[in-house]
Amino acid sequence: MTIPEAAEVLAITGRASLNGIHARFHELVKEWHPDVSQHDPDQSHVTFIRIKEVYDILVEFMTFSWNMV
Repeated sequence: MTIPEAAEVLAITGRASLNGIHARFHELVKEWHPDVSQHDPDQSHVTFIRIKEVYDILVEFMTFSWNMV
């Protein structure tokens, strides 16, 4: 998965800060967590896992990028 694809999953812009990514992640987790979601339970679980994976990719990229400066 590329960084632009990951950003698309979280519906953030390419200029999002680490705080912006974190805030968007928490919004989506609240919506898609399988224990509280109003969506289909199976779909909620799959979407929740994807959101977490994408978040991890973006945070790792952002952290690595800042350490290179």
